[in-house]
Amino acid sequence: MDQIQLSASKQQQPRRSKSSNDDKKYEVEEILEKRVFGKVIDYRVKWKGYDNRYNSWTPKENLGVSFLIIYMNLKHNLMEISLGMYLVD
Repeated sequence: MDQIQLSASKQQQPRRSKSSNDDKKYEVEEILEKRVFGKVIDYRVKWKGYDNRYNSWTPKENLGVSFLIIYMNLKHNLMEISLGMYLVD
């Protein structure tokens, strides 16, 4: 999957260290998986600059509107590419 880079608030991100800067932003390196429990949608996120042990399930609400727009565009583009492969003579 193509990598998606976004910022999200500290609240749903892995902890780096204790700091007085509560507005610190973390960057999403990649969306690994999606899971749905009823009406709740979570994404397994690989955080940029952290190893895989910090990957975490994050509710879509915590990733913000920008994330959803980018994710949906990526999903749409991948579907078009897949369909295009079958439509080529």
